[in-house]
Parts: sequence; C-alpha cells; structure tokens
Amino acid sequence: MAAAVSNGARVYASAWSPPAAYTTNGFTQCASGSGNGQLATADYGAFATWISNWVQSVHTYYSGNPTVYAISIQNEPDYCATYDSALYNASQFDSFIKNNLGPTFQSNSLTTLIFMPEVGHYSELSSYGGTCATDSSCYNYVGGFNFHDYDAYVSNYVTSADPYPFASPAKKYWETEASCGAGADNFCNSAFDPSMTNALNWASVIDQRMQDGVQAWLYWWSTINSNIGEALICTVPACGTLDANGEIIAPRAYVLGQYARFVRPGYYRIDATHVPQSGVSVSAYEDVPSGHLVIVATNYTSSALTQAFSLLNAPTFTSVTPYVTSATQDIQAQTAQPVSASAFSYTLPADSVTTFVGTSSTPTSQTPAAPTGLSATVN
Repeated sequence: MAAAVSNGARVYASAWSPPAAYTTNGFTQCASGSGNGQLATADYGAFATWISNWVQSVHTYYSGNPTVYAISIQNEPDYCATYDSALYNASQFDSFIKNNLGPTFQSNSLTTLIFMPEVGHYSELSSYGGTCATDSSCYNYVGGFNFHDYDAYVSNYVTSADPYPFASPAKKYWETEASCGAGADNFCNSAFDPSMTNALNWASVIDQRMQDGVQAWLYWWSTINSNIGEALICTVPACGTLDANGEIIAPRAYVLGQYARFVRPGYYRIDATHVPQSGVSVSAYEDVPSGHLVIVATNYTSSALTQAFSLLNAPTFTSVTPYVTSATQDIQAQTAQPVSASAFSYTLPADSVTTFVGTSSTPTSQTPAAPTGLSATVN
C-alpha cells in the first residue's frame, strides 16, 4: 500500500465477510454450515468496532501514511458464495450504517469514506442501496455508492448506460469491479482475449461510465487465476505465445492506462461533445491548479479519422501530446500537436484510443480574487 500511495494511488478496501464469530452460520463462507451467512444482528456493534480498529491499525502501522481513503462494507452482498462472502439486504445495510458503523467512525474521528452496497450488477444498485439513500440518518454517514460492472451490454461499441440511480448526486459514485470471465459482460468469454476488438469493447464501457458520472472505474484481477479470461496479463502458454518477459499483456490493460495514467485523483471531468462524429467518442478532464488538460478520444472504426478539437472558455495551450494505444502501439507518445487559437486537429488511428495531454501556460486559479469596493450600511 505504501508503494502504491507513493505513486499517486488511493487505498480502497472491501470487506468480503465479517469474522466467523459474527456471522449467522459461524463461517466466513456464506454457503458453509447451516443457513446463509449474514452479519448477526447481535454483533452489529462488534463488527463496526472491528472495521474501525482495522482502519486505525493501517494508519498506525504506516504512521498515518497511507490512510484508507474508503472502505466498502461488503463485497457483492447479493451473492452467497463458497469463498469469503456474506449476505445483506437493504434494511440491514441501513440499520448497520446508521446505528453502528457511522457513529463508530464518527466517535473515532475517522475520515475514511463508507461505501455501499457494492452489488455484483448495476441493476441491483437501487434495491440494495435505496433504503439508506432515502434515510438521512444513514445517508449522511455514507461517502459513496458503488457497484460491479458485470451486466454491461455492448453492441457495435455502444454500451448500456448506468447513471447515478438516486435523487441527489451529492455522494461519490464508483464502479469497483469488472472483468472479462465467462458469464460476465456480453462481449466476454472464458478464454484470454488479446484482441483490439475486446480492448475497444472495454473502451466503450469505460467511456460510457464517465458519461454516467462515475468518479472511479476499477478492473478486477490483473494476472491469471483459474479463469484466464479475467486477466489483464497472462503468463501461461494457454494464452498464446509469451513474449521475452514470459507474459502477454492484453490491450485492454493499455486502454485502462489511457485513462489511469493521465486522469489523476483530483481531476474533474469537463464538458465535451461526446460523439463528435460517427465512430468516435470523446471525454475531457482538467486539473485546475496545475492547468493540466486531458482529452480521451476513441476511434472505433477500421479507418483513420481526422478529428477537430476546439477549446472553449479555456486557459491558453500551445500544444498537446498524443498517446496512442492500438494493435501496434501501447500508450506510445506521439509528436506534440500545436494548438492555435484554442484549436487543433489530429488523425485518430484506426481501432485506437488516443489521450491528449496538455499543460496550460496560464493555469486557472481555483481561488477567486478578493472583492473590492464593498460598502456596508448599519440599520
């Protein structure tokens, strides 16, 4: 964790089960023993203290750095598994947070954000998180709502939308797990898929989630497990011809990097014409204090397409540097493109994702100038 934080990461944790002593079946595996494993009502307070102690122990062990930025109460509370797992329903989430976990974090002055319900499918987000979202006694303790992206449907690189499901968008909204194993999204299979077609399917999912308003999108499983289709990196011959390092890196890993390498914590997504021409999608991000601008443009077609960009109400940029992932390039830097009169054009390679990175010569300050010329009248 310390190494990750030193490279700009934030620490996000997710509980997969309460300790066995706190579950209704006496196991950390939901499907073991008698009945289904749930957090026993009598142990709500004990588990809240357990989570609080864990967060504090991380802070103590690392002398306060890294801190745990956020913690999810339960991984996939909708699925009773033979691995570490537990079931919750909407009412149990609501009661545990407002009566136990929220007050325990508050009494220990913990700033770690509480996330819920982290269901396996977006379609279940409202039903599992809705009780807390409409109960201010619970909602006020929650830092964000999260879900897993295992029911995305992609057709011709157009992805089903997963917008924030509740009345107020005041809380953070994260997608916290997705992968490409069997039974996952409709374009996935159980075999390792190192194709650009698969990578562009994932590009369309990530792009759509940015439009949906998520502030984090996380992929599950970087290297192989029993289901090699999930991996970003494969190290066994079953995946194909390994390179000199004994591995194959799926292009979808580099597509993730087109966002993750450049759109850093603290950046804001800004307005952009999402589909400026057929077969192209665009999103844009800004870090106001540094004047950094990031534009991610995906060309889903088999032909190179020239795309014009105009920067409106923006600080001054003299150039932007493109980075490209395609069938032959892996986040490769290209020649810097000049920006003239707040505009530039670029030919997007066929079947590619291009990220443009620029630094303004006149960064905008987040702090407005102090007002002058004010007067007051005493009545």
